[in-house]
Amino acid sequence: MTLSAVQFAREFGRIKARLADQPAVDLKLLLLVGFWPVLAGHRENPSYASYFEEFRGLVQGLSAPDALSDCTISELESIVALAGDLGLPEQA
Repeated sequence: MTLSAVQFAREFGRIKARLADQPAVDLKLLLLVGFWPVLAGHRENPSYASYFEEFRGLVQGLSAPDALSDCTISELESIVALAGDLGLPEQA
């Protein structure tokens, strides 16, 4: 899906609002996994660099091992793949 800059900004705002409304950390991460394809489509555009940095910070901040205990193997694989795409370090 290709979004204009304005549409993308709105979608990014919506995902952040949904994150704020979601109490479960594992579900927050899954929301970010679901949004990643939208953001990844703009990876080469320097105008979106601040979105990538903010998104990366959100994923990194939510990726505590104890927050992942309710995830299925498939969900964990998706989260690990996202972290890898973002170049986040592996946690023990």
